[in-house]
Order: sequence, then C-alpha cells, then structure tokens
Amino acid sequence: MNSKIDRGSIVAKFRTGLLALALVAAGSRPVLAGGAGGCVLDLQLDYPDDITAAVPDAPVHVRLTLGAGSIQNGTTLSLKALRFFLQCNAGATRLVPCAQDGYVVAYGGDDTILTTCAGVAWSTGHDVSTRPNQVVFTPSAPVDIPAGSTNFCTLEFDVRVIGPSRDVTPAVVEQLVAAGFDRPDAVCDNGFRAATAATGGIPLAAR
Repeated sequence: MNSKIDRGSIVAKFRTGLLALALVAAGSRPVLAGGAGGCVLDLQLDYPDDITAAVPDAPVHVRLTLGAGSIQNGTTLSLKALRFFLQCNAGATRLVPCAQDGYVVAYGGDDTILTTCAGVAWSTGHDVSTRPNQVVFTPSAPVDIPAGSTNFCTLEFDVRVIGPSRDVTPAVVEQLVAAGFDRPDAVCDNGFRAATAATGGIPLAAR
C-alpha cells in the first residue's frame, strides 16, 4: 500500500537516499570475544488503507513493521522504544528529530493502538494533539526480536489530518519513525546498539 500513498516520488525531497536509513553505533560497554559485532534494527512505515487524499479530521491508519537484520556475534535485538514524528518539514536538512511542519497531523490516541507483538502492550501518554511532534511508543516489556526476523511484528495506530502542510511539498505530509539515535532504544545481546529511521507520506486533499 505504501506505493499508493507515496505516488512514486511524492516525498522525494524529504527522503532522497533516506527511505531506510540505518546505522550501527557501538554500545557503551560492548564485550565481544572476537572483537567485531553488528546490530541492525529493521523498521518499515506504511499506510494499509487505500488513501488517495486525506481530508480534515478523517482517521489515517499507520502501520509500523518491526524486525531485526544481521546481528554479528549475537542472536537477539531488544527494542525498548519507538519514536514517531507526526509532521516533518520536507525542506529541513535534519532527519532526526525532524523539524515540525506546522499543525498538520494529530496523534489519534492510545486507544487506537493495535499490535501483533506477542505479550506486550504499547503506550505513549501522548494527547490527541499535534504537539509534541514526537510520539514515543513504549512497550510494557522490551520486544525481543531474533536476528534475521525482518517482519517480526507490527504496531498500528491512527492519526488525524488537522490542517494544511506549509512546507515545500504542500500536497503531502511527511512522517518519520526512528529508534536509537540519541537513546539506547534498540540494543543487541552482543553489546551493540542499533539506530534506524524510515519515512512515509500521507497525500492531502486539495484546499
């Protein structure tokens, strides 16, 4: 469904070369017998409903797919938080945390959360509001993801379009999910941390 939302290159200005940005950062105290290691968190952001142009106050369903890639000298990634940005300014040079594009999208509330991650419940404490721009999803217990499980489980929730986008792509609101850039949100059992971001976009109805 993401191809229908993005419409080819509708968010190209924002995500050029960054649709699946991933990097590996060493943990504060890695202990590895062989000295080498790696830790990869896989994130996907898409919109499962067939949306051609979102209208004000209509819910838009967001789906995050969580997984783990290669974990050199390790077997499991432990995910402790996800950071979702409601509206990102496509003209900004910084990816994470993204600069807010006005008051375009509001979080739909924790009662809209659905998940296939077994044994955990997710919460944010975020109001049904456009502010703050960052919505922090925290599981009731860390989600342990085996290495190589790129589609391990999903986290879904609603957002609502509130107003027009005022950046260089007024026909779409860009969104971002990230983990691990400034906090140990994703840590592998080899002592290394993962940092990953993925972007998406919601097409907006003409005003």
